[in-house]
Amino acid sequence: MLTLSLLEAHWLDAPEPLHDQCAHGTVLLSVDGHRFVTPEDGELTISAAALNLLRTLDHDHTAERPVSEGGQLFPCCGFNVWLAGERFPVLVVGCPEGVDLQVVHTIEGVQLKGKGAECLVSAHAWRCAVVSFAEAVLAFYAQQAPRHPIEDEEDFKGWHAFWNEYHERLKRHRTL
Repeated sequence: MLTLSLLEAHWLDAPEPLHDQCAHGTVLLSVDGHRFVTPEDGELTISAAALNLLRTLDHDHTAERPVSEGGQLFPCCGFNVWLAGERFPVLVVGCPEGVDLQVVHTIEGVQLKGKGAECLVSAHAWRCAVVSFAEAVLAFYAQQAPRHPIEDEEDFKGWHAFWNEYHERLKRHRTL
């Protein structure tokens, strides 16, 4: 059984929390009792993780070809979002912390590998779990006070591209 759940979501407790564009929280990703991501892993940037996961619906995520372009699948933080990606429209730059696992598409399904475990789930189950997670992140944003406008032009372009890619991938995979 595959579980991918957003357990808790919030903004960072910063002096100006409405300037924080990244949603943070705790996540549970488990398959048949193997826990790949847990609340014990700490706070993660769930907005970036959701985009990374949406990318895994079309692409493998390996150390050699990460969908997160140098970061973790579930990053601890995302300081900047820039129009600088090599394979994808945006690059989310953060710290070297977070939780990473391998996601590889096979003829049998989607193979998840990390934390000493390896599990196979159906492509349909993976798609449903990822779409549900991405929708939960969007629901969190919808329930919050609007973020302050992004004043820096490069940051604005990056976040605009981030949300365009997010919504496009989510829309495409909702209908499959």
